[in-house]
Amino acid sequence: DWLEKYQKCKRPDRAGHLSRGTAAVIMAAKAGYEDINLFGFDNIMNGNNEHYLSCFRDLKLTKKYHDYVAERRIIDRVTYEHGLKLECLPQSPP
Repeated sequence: DWLEKYQKCKRPDRAGHLSRGTAAVIMAAKAGYEDINLFGFDNIMNGNNEHYLSCFRDLKLTKKYHDYVAERRIIDRVTYEHGLKLECLPQSPP
């Protein structure tokens, strides 16, 4: 159901699946965790993500990148609906 929600709010030129990290947040929420600490999500959480494409693939091979703005919306909804406390480290300076 969260994948469907992501697909409805993502940009059409972006990947049709969630990142592994966002999927892990959803799985932890469904498993009943109350606190989640995210490491390496600063690009999603602070909105500074247009330059970030993929650290796992050669960029020439990557056709569509994740819509990190839409993933942030999904993470916000998941944490709200499940009453989670979410912290992202490292925290970016204001």
